[in-house]
Amino acid sequence: MRYLLFFGLLVTFFSCAENKKAIGDSQFPQMAAVDSIQVLFYDKEDEDRFYTYLINSDNSKISGLINDLRYDTIAPVSCTRQGKIYCFVDGAIYNTVYFNLDCKIPHFRYIKNARLYHFPMSGENRQQLATWRNEAIAP
Repeated sequence: MRYLLFFGLLVTFFSCAENKKAIGDSQFPQMAAVDSIQVLFYDKEDEDRFYTYLINSDNSKISGLINDLRYDTIAPVSCTRQGKIYCFVDGAIYNTVYFNLDCKIPHFRYIKNARLYHFPMSGENRQQLATWRNEAIAP
């Protein structure tokens, strides 16, 4: 009987550990269709009046960004916003994603149905956004 209980708990644990909930995919199912982005870097955190920006339509760069927004969210992070990313599908804004690179936990976040979702930022995306920050131009 003990072996059966142990085996049942073990199967339950592994089945839960392997299944990632695609929260981002369910909230914005067309994110994989994003064909261009416009990244705005605020001059001062959380103040979007003065900024520099960069436009990118390189699918290899966009797909890396989108991948960070696909799966599980993280606990809310209290850092301010350093910028935002407009995600375009066929020339129309599909989603706006906010980010912070220098926070203790670098992250992306967006709002859907009056709820704020936070996503962890991969090291590759953090490095890419830092590079783009240096290449961004004033409007």
